[in-house]
Amino acid sequence: MQPAPPPLVDTHVHIAFDRFREDLEAVALRWRQAGVVRLVHSCVEPAEFEAMRAVADRFPEVSFAIGLHPLDVAQWTADSAGQIRQLAQEDRRIVAIGETGLDFFKSDSVEQQHQALQAQLAIAADLHLP
Repeated sequence: MQPAPPPLVDTHVHIAFDRFREDLEAVALRWRQAGVVRLVHSCVEPAEFEAMRAVADRFPEVSFAIGLHPLDVAQWTADSAGQIRQLAQEDRRIVAIGETGLDFFKSDSVEQQHQALQAQLAIAADLHLP
């Protein structure tokens, strides 16, 4: 008899995207059948915060990372860091700051990306989050 496979954690999903809205229950069934016991939805932009929270409300195995993807850095405002910090402090399901980083393959917004990254790294360090 084969031992059961170990439980799986998917650390980078985007299940709050519109393309999953109609069949999210079926998607959840497939991840459960595959042995995935935890999923971390990676935030791309602030506009998706509430949709991510709604998905996590429906599926207890969903946690999320809150942040701004470097290719969406044009959306970074003076309020973005405060919004990310506040959400990360208010919701225990937030397990990381992100999706963040630097991406110069598709963008040349070097200074903006550096500013957003530094702000998000500071939040992560302050809150002891990856």
